Amino acid sequence: MNNKKDLEAIQQLNQKKTLIYTVAFSADNNYAAPLGVAIKSLLNTISSDFFCDIVILDSGISKRNKFLLRTLTNHIEFASIRFYDVTNIFSDAPVWGYYSKAVYTQLLVPYIFRNFDMVLVLDCDIILQDDISSLFETKFSNELVAAVRDVGIPILVRDDHKLVFKEEFISWRHYINFYLHYDKDEINDIINSGVLLFNISSFREDDFLALQEVEELIKFGYFLVDQCISNILFKKRIIYLPMRWNLLVQEDRIEKLDGDFPTEYLEAEKNPAIIHYIIDRKPWKKHLVLYESEFWNVAQETPWFTELQDNLICSD
Repeated sequence: MNNKKDLEAIQQLNQKKTLIYTVAFSADNNYAAPLGVAIKSLLNTISSDFFCDIVILDSGISKRNKFLLRTLTNHIEFASIRFYDVTNIFSDAPVWGYYSKAVYTQLLVPYIFRNFDMVLVLDCDIILQDDISSLFETKFSNELVAAVRDVGIPILVRDDHKLVFKEEFISWRHYINFYLHYDKDEINDIINSGVLLFNISSFREDDFLALQEVEELIKFGYFLVDQCISNILFKKRIIYLPMRWNLLVQEDRIEKLDGDFPTEYLEAEKNPAIIHYIIDRKPWKKHLVLYESEFWNVAQETPWFTELQDNLICSD
């Protein structure tokens, strides 16, 4: 799909007086507006004690939306926005449903940012409500990423949900076990890929994550696309973050889940640091979504407010 030599490394910003933290998003034009809201929430919550280097992995964002995204850091001295063109990367990767090729680019973060130490990668369908600088204080040893456990997949397994994969009608338990290689005792170890803190230095030291391996996994066409691949690649080398750093908006009740999941989730609900509008639970696409007021409170501060409202009306 592409060669390692084609992946030019992003250069680090010139050293500033303050500490620089790099936060990356991946988007095409379809997600430019939610991306703008996510970035605005980031700028509203980060501390000005450090500099936030925001990098957008661009899979086809229009000139208009690039201009509007850049305006978000106007008159802000502690953050900047820059773009890295990934339009031609994984151009023939399989996609379906609401996924786009943009979701795959986070798998290339260890290459694109190979001269960095840590990079925080965030999905576009999120709202930040707390300062992310504390995440960069995570102490790694040889772990590759820090992430939050996924509460949605254990619910699918618990309730014996089915899916169609490779023209087979199978249970989620079978899919997780046979295709992701997580047994029944490891289901609660599966992470959600919406918030990933990459320990780039560990990738660099191990020469881990061969590009050919990533390409082969992508070609296979996993059901949850990048999330499944992340769980395969990073298994056993993950630091688990508190659930409040990636609170998945759930409509299902979770009290019957195993272990500490119910307690931790209910505690995270009281004080979420990052709200993640997963699957179809997008406040700009449907009404009565949990935490929709948090989204619209930030959206009204952006140039896309009317556009997002119009989209919601058209979706009715």
